[in-house]
Amino acid sequence: MVLGGTMCGLDTEKHPFLTEVTAFLRRTAEQERPLLGICLGGQLLARATGGRLFRNSCGEKGVVTVRRTGAGDPLFASLPERFPVVSFHDDSFAPPSGAAVLAASEACPFQAFRSGRSAYGLQFHPEADGALLASWCEEEEQAARMALGYAAQAEAIESNARRLFDNFLALVRE
Repeated sequence: MVLGGTMCGLDTEKHPFLTEVTAFLRRTAEQERPLLGICLGGQLLARATGGRLFRNSCGEKGVVTVRRTGAGDPLFASLPERFPVVSFHDDSFAPPSGAAVLAASEACPFQAFRSGRSAYGLQFHPEADGALLASWCEEEEQAARMALGYAAQAEAIESNARRLFDNFLALVRE
């Protein structure tokens, strides 16, 4: 599992470790081992498997609704067709050719994809709760707004995030 960060996946000069992480993701995906990239991790996975990254594209901050676009994928098993998630990104990705696009939002057509059998990239943050979301904000007013938006849908966000992580762990155990 590779999580997010404040940098863009293209910032390899400023953050040379991104090249190493991308190479790790490429090797792991080629070995068809279960892999989950979240936000920056999803962007790096897209790049590692032949997709593209975009600066300042499809940015979203706060609680957004995603809709499943791929029927029957085990990562999204038992999740509703539409569900709220935490999102906090300016940059985004286009998955590699041949990848299964699994979820989209109104602003972001690629919220989730699967490359190969078990390499998953997410643009949203199933690991984040309201406090973490608020901590990512630069201004107190924005943080308060984000915390309220999260609190209004906390039960659904947390339940669906647990389900998604349980589904991923089932893939790891296979």
